[in-house]
Amino acid sequence: MSRVTPNKTVIVSLIAFLGAAALLGAFCRYSWLCGEQIGTYTDMVACAEYLKEHHERNGEYPSSFLDAMPPELRDGFRSDRWGAPYVYESSPDGYILVSLGRDGKRDGLDYWGVRDGPVWSDGPTNPGAVNILGQYDADQVVSDRGWHRHASP
Repeated sequence: MSRVTPNKTVIVSLIAFLGAAALLGAFCRYSWLCGEQIGTYTDMVACAEYLKEHHERNGEYPSSFLDAMPPELRDGFRSDRWGAPYVYESSPDGYILVSLGRDGKRDGLDYWGVRDGPVWSDGPTNPGAVNILGQYDADQVVSDRGWHRHASP
């Protein structure tokens, strides 16, 4: 009985295929994670705009951020893209809106203290605000004063 020996080309091709599949899987996971984080950021941008409009119309921030949104949009904004509910608090002079990130856990931040800190706008005008893009478990924080911890692309 003769013994069949695998061709070296077949073995090298199989190893290359498995390596490429692993790389593709890692890239897809990274893309999905970034997409969820950036998607949450863009949802929070919309929420912040609705809160601003509500304050301009009513002179105060609502007790629930969903009250600032059109009724037909509320169901889509009850939780972030990770599936965790947003943290929202308001006071007579402001609000904070927080996504707890992929892990759904608080980072231990004093969000009102963060609100009093540096604010990021559409450029690196204030380097004290933190871009957390790629830090998927980090909390994103926006307030009536602007972005404090964001995952903008």
